[in-house]
Amino acid sequence: MNHPEIILILARADNGVIGRDGDLPWHLPSDLRHFKSLTQGKPMIMGRKTFDSLPGLLPGRRHIILTRGKDWQADGAVAVHDLEEAICEANAPHIVIAGGAEIYKMFLPRADRIELTEV
Repeated sequence: MNHPEIILILARADNGVIGRDGDLPWHLPSDLRHFKSLTQGKPMIMGRKTFDSLPGLLPGRRHIILTRGKDWQADGAVAVHDLEEAICEANAPHIVIAGGAEIYKMFLPRADRIELTEV
């Protein structure tokens, strides 16, 4: 497969905060709709803590979880352990990176696009 488009999607407050205590510190329906429209039908790569913060699997998307835990697993999600493995597992023309901070830092040099909501 050719180089996939790697899209980072995040919301950030003026002070740089993207999350607090494993959750979003705001509720913005328009941003949630934007997130859904951008991620629908695409594989999402995220860290384990971000995955744990979700209410469950998000329909219509593959969940690829980048984790240090070699034995970690969750129904409906695929565990991977490094950036290249995550991209290979996604195997798609467009891949969405959904956080958290460590995962964004890891993928930033490879990002083709950043979808940023300023809160």
